[in-house]
Amino acid sequence: MVESLSSDLGLSMQKEYTSDLIHNELISSYGFQIDKHFSSELKYEILKKYTKIADDLLDAGCANGLFTFAISNACCNVQGIDINQNFINLATQKKKDFKVQNVIFSFGDLEDIPFSSFIFDLVYSYSVLVLLENISKAISECVRVTKKDGIVILDITGKYNLSQRFWKKYYVSKGHFSFNALSWDEVKNVCAINNLKIIESHALGFLDQWKYLPLISRVASKLNFIDKIFHFSKNSDLDYKVSNLKIFKPFANRWYIVCQKI
Repeated sequence: MVESLSSDLGLSMQKEYTSDLIHNELISSYGFQIDKHFSSELKYEILKKYTKIADDLLDAGCANGLFTFAISNACCNVQGIDINQNFINLATQKKKDFKVQNVIFSFGDLEDIPFSSFIFDLVYSYSVLVLLENISKAISECVRVTKKDGIVILDITGKYNLSQRFWKKYYVSKGHFSFNALSWDEVKNVCAINNLKIIESHALGFLDQWKYLPLISRVASKLNFIDKIFHFSKNSDLDYKVSNLKIFKPFANRWYIVCQKI
């Protein structure tokens, strides 16, 4: 059984995070539809592929619990942690609404995960690492709480992509410290340092860079057909296919990386 969060985190919960200012504005727009976007479906399919019915999972940066709830029927238990208390409150309420018994939501900082080492069979972190000041520390923490030979799934933003320049400027304008992006070589290096063997990886967003070209935003509404071409269907996503070509993969917007702790 996954251990519950210790009660000595009361002081930590009082800490203010600049990311809260951003996420509190977006909470109402978060939904619980896995099939809403190709990227969401892909993340779920990757997670489901490596989850076993007897596994204890950690959703590291669970937000409203979208993937926590989605994967809960495929494993033994899922613990979801997040630094945004409003998200935790929402997820806890949804747990009651959905009548799900094997999920627990609690406050937790990924740079100092409040669990003992070697607790979880699988740890996954989606859409979070990019916003942390110390991404290396967060990845090390995810690895620490994972059992030997366990699975760690990471969502990492690519450095050499036009989109990261746009979003970095956006987050800084909102008062956030910055925006964490890595090169593909840096990804491989941080995995090696943390004794993670990369099993598979999935790239997205190489073709979507057109959205971030200078002055495009002024005419973006007239260019929706381009997006439809690159994302024709969920079963035939052109951006996904091109982004995973060896020549273009280092320039993807993000990578979903499946690793085994060795």
